Amino acid sequence: ARAMYGTTATLGIIPTGTQNNVGLSLGIPTEIPQAIALLREGKKLKVDMGIVRSGNTTMPFLEVCSVGLFTALFNSTDGIQHGDISRIGDFLSTLTSCCPSKIRLLLNDEHVIEGDGHAILISNMPYVGRHYQVGKENCYNDGLLDVLLCTDVSKLSLMVGYMLRKTETQDDQRVQHYKARSLVIDTEPAMPVMADGKDIEKGQVQIELRKHALSIMAGSPSSKTQQKKGEKLEKQ
Repeated sequence: ARAMYGTTATLGIIPTGTQNNVGLSLGIPTEIPQAIALLREGKKLKVDMGIVRSGNTTMPFLEVCSVGLFTALFNSTDGIQHGDISRIGDFLSTLTSCCPSKIRLLLNDEHVIEGDGHAILISNMPYVGRHYQVGKENCYNDGLLDVLLCTDVSKLSLMVGYMLRKTETQDDQRVQHYKARSLVIDTEPAMPVMADGKDIEKGQVQIELRKHALSIMAGSPSSKTQQKKGEKLEKQ
């Protein structure tokens, strides 16, 4: 998606990853034959992308940019999800050593929010993490980013609520939820920054939305519904 950002090319997705949040968000089936068929039979969507700047790095992102605790824990959590139990020690060490930072958000160059907290999530897709729903079904082309500020939430609650179980932001009143076209994030001490799984330099984080910046072959809302039903049946 980063390579195709701003071009006339169209991205086709065959979801074979761990969580497949982009595929889920766009109604792309997890079964490979159906996903391939969608490359011919699906509909072309123009989706938004975010642009994050921090330090000397500028990077487009399709799914999510995270600042703070989730970023610090990403590598060990990803290893554990892929069966590397030796990363449990790294996970626990990082979790216990992470301290909250003073956070200042500037939304749309006019709205300032301040508080102490562990994490900020800036999402362009409705699903992130373990299929945690942060936005409406079509938020990938609504011209706005979903901004989640976790200030009054303990580290344990964040892990249980947002990494271990599937839920929605509306279920937790402790998470402040905003919509923005652009934002500036200052943290003290500086928190780690990541966009779509790629580490970025610490420092002031500037993010803006680029509307309809990428073409993707997508499915229908019914595909998304069937995928969620399949997950529930599998769990049962």
